[in-house]
Amino acid sequence: MPESTRFVTCGYCHVQLAIRHDGAAVFTEVLEELSTRTSNIENQLEAIRVENDLERIEREWEQKKQEIVGRGRNPPDRTEILWISLGLTVFCLVIAYQVNRRVFQPLPTLVLVAIPLVFLVFFRAQADLFDRAQSLYFRSRRRVFERSAQRFRPDERAEKPD
Repeated sequence: MPESTRFVTCGYCHVQLAIRHDGAAVFTEVLEELSTRTSNIENQLEAIRVENDLERIEREWEQKKQEIVGRGRNPPDRTEILWISLGLTVFCLVIAYQVNRRVFQPLPTLVLVAIPLVFLVFFRAQADLFDRAQSLYFRSRRRVFERSAQRFRPDERAEKPD
């Protein structure tokens, strides 16, 4: 066989072989095994990339969550916000009634009515911000999983063994 020949196919079993010349020795390698090893290494690298992406997304989410709700606190619950606002409104109206029993005083009354409204607006905005950030977090995770699933799908164009 000429020294320039690099690849051959076995006439008996149809396995593709790579011919290697190393000094005085000549040997062959089965190309399919090399391809399988390379594919395994690529799959392991992709798994590491996915794991790193997920860890980065988790770190960013935890940091964003702490910015929104504070360290060690639970995210705002809309139902809880409404009940607290309602209770605060009743409390402020009772105080406003007591303040205005003898003479109507508009400034304290306006302040007492505004307190629950400010509370409601502020905490609803915080809940909306948290919901948007959480939605972005879930979308980011889903994109990583979808990209990973596409990468690990078997190639439909590959030849099927007879």
